[in-house]
Amino acid sequence: MGPWGRAALLGLTDAYDEALEIPFPAFERTQRAGLWRRWALLRQEASRLRAMDFDAALIFRPDHWWGAMLAAFAGIPWRLGIETPATTPWLSHLLPPRREHAAATNLRLAAALTGDAMHPHPRTHPLAFTLSRQARDEA
Repeated sequence: MGPWGRAALLGLTDAYDEALEIPFPAFERTQRAGLWRRWALLRQEASRLRAMDFDAALIFRPDHWWGAMLAAFAGIPWRLGIETPATTPWLSHLLPPRREHAAATNLRLAAALTGDAMHPHPRTHPLAFTLSRQARDEA
């Protein structure tokens, strides 16, 4: 996740063990880094991820070629994403694109990773967010 996504995870602390923050190039919200710095970041982050010995990576954005490339350079063996010209060279497992909501696509990716045969759809597998009383009051 990029640093700009940190706030979205504050209410989901029970949903994950650890969040890794990587300021992906081209998603920057500030002045863009030079090309040389972008490639140095790829090398640095690939080394960091390689040391963590991940088994799988899900590339949720169909246009996120940099994340798919990062997973490949990190030596992550199972790299799953949507089949697009930009990501296909870096993925080991592909799902065909569909005209569907991004939530349905992400559910399909998760189901493919776990081997679940479900055919997810946002109406049959709705997302639920439990808000604390404090969060409700703040809103």
